[in-house]
Amino acid sequence: MPPLPPGLGPLVPGATDIEQLVRLGATLGSVDEGAWPEVAALPDWGKLLLPTQPGVPLAQLLPDAPPAALDLLATMLVHPPRQRATAASALAHAYFAAEPAPATPAELAAFAAAALGRHEAAEAKLKRLAALLPGEPM
Repeated sequence: MPPLPPGLGPLVPGATDIEQLVRLGATLGSVDEGAWPEVAALPDWGKLLLPTQPGVPLAQLLPDAPPAALDLLATMLVHPPRQRATAASALAHAYFAAEPAPATPAELAAFAAAALGRHEAAEAKLKRLAALLPGEPM
């Protein structure tokens, strides 16, 4: 897969699950029981000792993002799941009503068509590969 254009990559890229956790802590701030009491109930909580980190302001990570975009991201990038924006509340956010529009209907349609095409091509490739394997067909 070719690399993504600048600005379209993952916000917090990690090569492994542990690296991902460390990078999330460095970016969003460490998870702790004070901010998210329910985290202590997770089965693997406490098995890893990750560094305590304050996180980085989103405006510093994404300096070209408009304030409404940063506000929307801030509602979604919180550790406690119950405090995160729901899909419905995210879609109702002021960011999607602000000018300029995030994307025109034609741009959204083109993106959806391209994404569907990639999905269908990948699915076809998997079926071709599965046909080469012994055993049950997909």
